[in-house]
Amino acid sequence: MCRGMAAVNSVYIMGLMHPERRPETSATYPHNPVRTFWMVEDARANRHFDPKRYGGIKPRPSDFACLADTDWTRVSFSPGRDL
Repeated sequence: MCRGMAAVNSVYIMGLMHPERRPETSATYPHNPVRTFWMVEDARANRHFDPKRYGGIKPRPSDFACLADTDWTRVSFSPGRDL
């Protein structure tokens, strides 16, 4: 569906997951040269945000720079992508 048809003016992407080890069904990822497993983070914001705009409860970014340094909302909805 394209953005013009969706009539959406804001998007809030939040990774909601309880912490658990992946892969779930085996001990390791056999073909991943970077990591053999991954611990899923608990409820992290996958976009850049200004903490000053929030009160007592603030979104929490990833603890991993490779995830926190990228605004995944911008990547997902960047111009030229027909969603």
